[in-house]
Order: sequence, then C-alpha cells, then structure tokens
Amino acid sequence: MSRPDSLAPKQNTVLNILHTSSRAIRGRTPAKSPEINEPRPRIRRIKTNHLLRKHRSLLLCTLAALVPSTLNAADGRTETRETIYATGFEKDEGFDLEFSLIDQDDWQALGGLISQDDWRAFFGDGGNGLVDNFFNGEGQQAFIGYTPPESEETVEFFNLLRAVNVADFPDEAPAINFSVTMQIVRSTNNEHDNFRWSVYNLKDDRLFSVDFDNETKNISYILDDDGGLIHSNVTFDNLGVYDLEISMNFHRNIWCAALNGTVIANALPITTKNAELTLSTIDAVWNIFKPGSPGDNYMLFDNYSITRASVPSIPPRVGTQGILPGGKFVLRVFGEPNTEYQVETSSDFKTWTPIKTGKTSADDATFDIVDEDAPDFKTRFYRATTIN
Repeated sequence: MSRPDSLAPKQNTVLNILHTSSRAIRGRTPAKSPEINEPRPRIRRIKTNHLLRKHRSLLLCTLAALVPSTLNAADGRTETRETIYATGFEKDEGFDLEFSLIDQDDWQALGGLISQDDWRAFFGDGGNGLVDNFFNGEGQQAFIGYTPPESEETVEFFNLLRAVNVADFPDEAPAINFSVTMQIVRSTNNEHDNFRWSVYNLKDDRLFSVDFDNETKNISYILDDDGGLIHSNVTFDNLGVYDLEISMNFHRNIWCAALNGTVIANALPITTKNAELTLSTIDAVWNIFKPGSPGDNYMLFDNYSITRASVPSIPPRVGTQGILPGGKFVLRVFGEPNTEYQVETSSDFKTWTPIKTGKTSADDATFDIVDEDAPDFKTRFYRATTIN
C-alpha cells in the first residue's frame, strides 16, 4: 500500500515510499524527552499577527479586531460540531510521560528514506514523547523530533499519526476542522529540519501538507501535484506558541488554513489528482534535512482536535488589508469560491450590524470591502457570515 509524502523541502526528488500495512504489538518504549531544566527558548503565546507579515506593523491599532466566524448563515443559525477525535495528552486521558507517544491511545509512527522503497513502522525509542508544562499552565504536551528516530541513518521522514478513518460526508456536514496548538523549537546543534502537518486519505495518499521550515522560518503548503513547496508569505517565530486551524470541505474539494487567525492558505484543492476524498490521518511530520545528522529541534503540540461541523461550507474569515487616508479600514473576506458573504460589525461582541455583502471570486475566493464608518469608532470588531 503506497504512502507517498511529498518533496523534501530543499530537494527536487519525488517521494514514492511504501510502508507495511500491519505491525506487531509491542510494549511501550521509555521516551527520551527534553528536560524541563535544559536550556531552551523562552516560550510565549503570540496573540497578535505582527510577527507573521512584514506589513502587519501598519495595522497595529485599536481601530479594529477580527473574530472568526461562528455563524454559517445571515439568519443567525449557529453551527454545531461533532468531535471525531480530540486529546490534550493529559494524564487523566491515559497518557504517561515515562513512555514515548507510540502505542498510547492508538498513536503510531512510520518513517522512511526518500531514496528507498521502505516506509516502515517504528516501535519508538526516539523522535517523539511527552513533556509536562512546556506550555505554561497547560498540562502535558506531545513532541516530535529532538532525539534521532530508530535507524537514524535511513530516516528522512518520521510521522506520528492516529487514525480517525472518515469515509462518509453527509450533505449537511461535509466540513472537517483540524486544530492544534504548536511550537517549533530551535536547534542547538546547527542542524535545522522541517516540521509539517500532513493529511492522508484512506488509501494512504498524502493529500496536502502545511510545512514549517526551521531554518528559514517560512510557512509553506504542499499539494499532491508534485509541485513542491509553495511559500505562504507568512513566517513563524521559535518563541511563539501558535494555534493552527485547517478546514476542509470534502464535497467541494477545498481546504484552507489559518495560524492565529491569519490566513496562510485559502480555497486550495484537497487533491489535484482526483484522489479519494476521505480522511484517514492528520500526521505530525519531522522532515530531517540531513538523514544521519538530524537537528535537536522539535515540534511541541497540544489540544489536537478533529471535528465535523454541521455547516454546508467552510466558515469564512476576515483579514485586515490596511488603512486608507482618513482612517477608513480595508478588509478582505476569505471563503469558498463563488459564495456570497455578509460582513458584520460590533463594538461589544453582542450586537452585530451588517455593513457590506459581497461574493468571492472564482480563483482566490476572496473579496475586499472598505468600512467607511471606521473613523467614527475607537474599537470595532468584524466577522463574516455565509448568505444562503
């Protein structure tokens, strides 16, 4: 059964890696984890977007704040979410700090070398585990990286995965939402790797990935068209803890992603190759740039959640584009292609007033609006809702 990943971030070789379809049952393996008293970067949660884009400094004002859409339609209907799988990796969920993540709550690991037809299961004495309170006050976290995986000389990709296996997407709920809290921690040995989140279907086809390059700090995405990494023009900071959200509409073959509310991918195809539109796993991936010489960098992650939303489309997002002379505010609505949305504003999060409607384009699924009344308000909040 094939399980291709993608292009290595700094190479032009196409992956075609196989893995075993079954594995023996073995006991959990003690983990080597980063020590809490080891020198490591000071961690802070990034609450604003000014580190993400160079032009964000122009928008740091109290004029406007943006909230993610929680309504699907202008008539005020609220969405509901069904939890497919969620974990905070806590002790009361059965996660034990003394062992690697592998074999805890059905988490597994696979790894392979790009030049070999040998994607194989790992039983795990490296490359993953659990730590306590690395995100201050948030209990236990999982990690991938830090110590070399088994057979480090022949491992270029190391995946942690937990199967959810969703095959059916009813008309009233075709959307799947993945969210995770994460941080990419720098290397201390001058070797820098990539970390990513990769989505696979039930046939083990990699559909798409979101990639974090720990050398350049670039955030990119990868489709299944063998086109390689596409830079999102967004970067990350090793000191920041981020909330990543990926939304997928399996009926329309569309996905989008946001980091701390900033859109990093919008209205992209889940598959460009007519692959099966199902969901098997959403993997945490360690892409080792130099097999045999991995960095001691790692990705921390927590609040891993996969849910199904009772909405017929992916909820839209609103982004800031700039301020015109006189204080008028320019906003961009991100949604699905050829879809009508209504932009609403509030000063108290309680009463929402429609100000503009618009229809997204067929290509990038966005449209811009100008809030003419923005100069009259000290604080103004925005959201977008779908118009049926």
